[in-house]
Amino acid sequence: MGCPPLPGKDVPPYIVAQVVGAVAAGGILYLIASGQPGFNVSAGVASNGFGEHSPGGYSFVAALIAEVVLTMLFLVVILGATDKRAPQGFAPIAIGLCLMLIGLISIPITNTSVNQPEARAWPCSPADGRLSSCGSKALEDNAGPCACGCNGDGFGPRG
Repeated sequence: MGCPPLPGKDVPPYIVAQVVGAVAAGGILYLIASGQPGFNVSAGVASNGFGEHSPGGYSFVAALIAEVVLTMLFLVVILGATDKRAPQGFAPIAIGLCLMLIGLISIPITNTSVNQPEARAWPCSPADGRLSSCGSKALEDNAGPCACGCNGDGFGPRG
């Protein structure tokens, strides 16, 4: 059930594309949300983060550990549930329950961002001046998949 291989030369462009996509998505979400009367970008809209942007005020290190570990575990569940050796038809149940559990664990820490494209959009929005959070989200959201990929074929060949 190892992660599909990604050649090392493709990792940097993949990460750059993820960050560029997140900034673009943040801009689009900003345009949509700013159409609401009284919208205040500094109030945030389900924003992820650490410190003052964390619901529980968690530090960068705590947020980083939570996001990396939970993203990695989420990918392990996805890969296991969709493997050809797994019982067919149950993947949505396993994945959905895992995502619910991850949300219950991490919403108080960072507001959860294991769903990468949506989660990185607001922290990466250039409109609110929080691009420093973009760097942390890029690190968190790419380190989890990389940690999952480091397991290689540790669970056996991907089916």
